[in-house]
Formats: sequence, structure tokens, C-alpha cells
Amino acid sequence: MLDDGKGVAAVDRTGMLGMVEAMPEHLSEGYRLGKAVKPWRQVPGSVVVCGLGGSAIGGDALRAWLATGSGPRCEVVRGYSLPSHVDGDSLVIAASYSGNTEETLSMLDDAVAKGAKVVTVSSGGRIVERPASDSVQSVRVPSGMVPRASFGYMFGAMLGVAERAGAASPGMQVEESTEVMADVIRSCGAGVATVGNHAKRLAHELHGCVPIIVGHGISAPVARRWANQMNENAKSLAFSSELPE
Repeated sequence: MLDDGKGVAAVDRTGMLGMVEAMPEHLSEGYRLGKAVKPWRQVPGSVVVCGLGGSAIGGDALRAWLATGSGPRCEVVRGYSLPSHVDGDSLVIAASYSGNTEETLSMLDDAVAKGAKVVTVSSGGRIVERPASDSVQSVRVPSGMVPRASFGYMFGAMLGVAERAGAASPGMQVEESTEVMADVIRSCGAGVATVGNHAKRLAHELHGCVPIIVGHGISAPVARRWANQMNENAKSLAFSSELPE
């Protein structure tokens, strides 16, 4: 089945497989777009990503990545309002791929009211209707995808914004990451036969099972993303957890 291109296309009606294989390009372009925002005069004391669902998972990845360095703390908020500590020293990234997520719009209003530095990341929608100012900037990523397929763009944009704000110093890591992903795609892409394709062989092994993916530290959001992708794309049960202490 997995080597039957027409059969796979009949099931994958949204073209998710092709979007996964385009992840290196999505990440690079999102990073470039995020770095295009205007810099601030001082490094923020904290970074807060607000969003839900597929738009928030990029924030989880950013939080885990920033935790490996010495920059400001980062947290991800999924709700209607921001923590009381958010103030003018905070960088708030309001992430909504559609630009119309009710909770994210509410958190955006809260961030502006608290005087935070704000960057919205979206493909359009109501979130970009707020006029740009010294405290509110926007990053527009390409539209036309299902939100869960926008991870590369959304995470790349968040990382670019964080670097522009002085909260991150990825150096060559983005370029190296895209090269690693390109290597994986060459060995595990849709056009590689099952016999020599580790991804397809793993898919066969997982068929009929309920996977539990365990991550630790920087890989915890990866585990969550992996399980969510099986939930949403394969419509199958899968769970994630973080390695306990």
C-alpha cells in the first residue's frame, strides 16, 4: 500500500505527505520572514507564545529550544488571557495560522493592554487587522494549508522573531536542521520503496497498535507533535508523555 502512489494520494486528499516533505523549505522561509521584523532596543525579560492547536506546537518547540541556552524564559499559553507577570518587558508572540482563533485574539488584546512587545504570526485573518505600531508587528506566512501542516513556517517564524529580539542565537542551526531533514526525506520519502525505507517499515509495525511516544527535554514537544499527527492525519489513537524524573 505505501508504495502505491495512487492509493496513497486517494487517502491523502489534503496533500499532507507532500507538505511534510517540504518541511525544510517551510522552516527556512518561516525563519526568514520572522527575522524581517524590526528589532527592539533591549532584550525582552521573557517570551510568551500564545496560541492553540497546531499553531501552539511551534511555541512548545521554541520553549524547549530556548531552554537549552541562556536566554530569557519562554512559556506557551493556551487560553483567553495572559499571566499577570506579562508587562512591557515581555515579548508576546500571538500565533494563529488562520488568524481567527478566538482565544489568541483575546490574548493579543490582553498583551497590548499590558504594554508588551507583540508580534503576530499568521497567514492572514482578523489578527492582522490591528494596525502595525512600535509595539505590534506582524509576520505573514503562506496561506492555503491545513493548520497542522504549517509547523515549519510557524516555528521558523517564531525562532526568527526571537533572534531578532535578541532572545535567541541559532547561528547555523536552522541551516543544519534543513540539511538533516533533507537527508531524512531522501532516505524515507514517499518515492523510496518500503524495503529500504525506515519510515514506511515503522508505519507497518505501528499498524493496529496504540503508540505511546515518550520524549524528554527538547524532544518532549516532538513526542507530542508525533502523537498529534497520528491523531489528526491517520485518525488513530496515539499518546505522548514526558520521561518522568
